[in-house]
Amino acid sequence: MKPTVFLSHSSADRTALTALKRVLNKKTGNAVQFFLSADGQSIPLGENWVQRIHQALNDTAMMLVFLSRASVTSRWIHFEAGYTYAKGVRVIPIAFAGVNIAELSPPISLLQGFNLRGADGLNKIIALVNQQFDLNFSEDFSNEDYAQIFAGLDTLTNSSFSAMEFVSEIELEVPGDPSRMLTTVATALTAAGIEYSADDTDLRTFGATFTTARRRGEIPRVEARIEPSSFEEIRCAADALLSLSRGGARLRLIFFEYVDRVKESHKISALLRRAGANIDKNDSFRFGNVTFTLTGREVFDTRDHYDRDDDETPKETPVLEFILESDNVGSVPFEVAELLWSRRVLRMT
Repeated sequence: MKPTVFLSHSSADRTALTALKRVLNKKTGNAVQFFLSADGQSIPLGENWVQRIHQALNDTAMMLVFLSRASVTSRWIHFEAGYTYAKGVRVIPIAFAGVNIAELSPPISLLQGFNLRGADGLNKIIALVNQQFDLNFSEDFSNEDYAQIFAGLDTLTNSSFSAMEFVSEIELEVPGDPSRMLTTVATALTAAGIEYSADDTDLRTFGATFTTARRRGEIPRVEARIEPSSFEEIRCAADALLSLSRGGARLRLIFFEYVDRVKESHKISALLRRAGANIDKNDSFRFGNVTFTLTGREVFDTRDHYDRDDDETPKETPVLEFILESDNVGSVPFEVAELLWSRRVLRMT
């Protein structure tokens, strides 16, 4: 059996890392299995996505964590790294695409890693493979090799990506009977063959948590936090949750903090006028059967907090919130996200 190296990454970086994997396969003569979930090959069509990643995490002998602007705040990336490290497997962070290894925060910064900026970084990857598996592949990448793999990475624009590649988390909040809803979610996951663990108040599966929320003066609810790359796999659980909604269910797409947004509602309405969106009340808009708002959520960064001036504007991340009136998530929220992205209401900074 080939030794496995798990390439932990954001789907936003799939193009560059698929090219990198191709070069690494050639360099090593396919003697090492480089697992890259977004390459269309590591997980064959028809296989259970979550189970295949779980298997790869258990099989891996070394993990390389690729940290870009798109992945550095990803909870899924940190989960993969933490899970692997806890098993005693070597985990190496590799910063690239505008991220500096020296600027990372704990816990990932506690691991020894390096910046991938040219041939030296590529050769360090081969050196790690040689060291880990007692191999002797040549460490002779050139800067021209690096340029071919990562060409244009720093000059990409909005049109280069889908909006969903820049969503860091999906939140789903559904009022109702929490006990009944968690049971229904568990039934849906079981029917789909997806593993989970649960107790009286929480249910956890790969890429998602479903938590009971009971606050004084409010209707009890279940709150789900979902890793975007896992959403399609566990959509059945989200739809099962919504099927028991008493009304007032909310879906939020939380974007990375380096995504910017148009803040003025009159400018948003002007950009959306010809796209079929209608103005609703309280700075909200309507598209299809959903009502949505675009706001910001402050990002608390301990590295900045004590150095920040009192009058300095805090960092924030865009939040696209939908009020759902149907008994399933459907496609409209994601169509709205792509619409806002295409009209540059949401955009890369």
